[in-house]
Amino acid sequence: FNPQYKGVLLQNSTVTLHLTRDAQGAVTAVSLVKSSGNAGLDAFALGSAQRARFKADQGCAGREFNLPFLFKAKT
Repeated sequence: FNPQYKGVLLQNSTVTLHLTRDAQGAVTAVSLVKSSGNAGLDAFALGSAQRARFKADQGCAGREFNLPFLFKAKT
């Protein structure tokens, strides 16, 4: 977890993203479906998803799916 977000997470939060991937496993599109209510957490999730790689699979070209990011507060 990036130290620049230290102190941001005071309670559990979820960001839901919509992703599209290509046959090589690269994310080709990402958008915010549901915000956590915290712009910093939303930006972190979007940036992480944009850099994500999946296993290459020719049958998955153009596959779209929603992905929830759950951020858990330290207790």
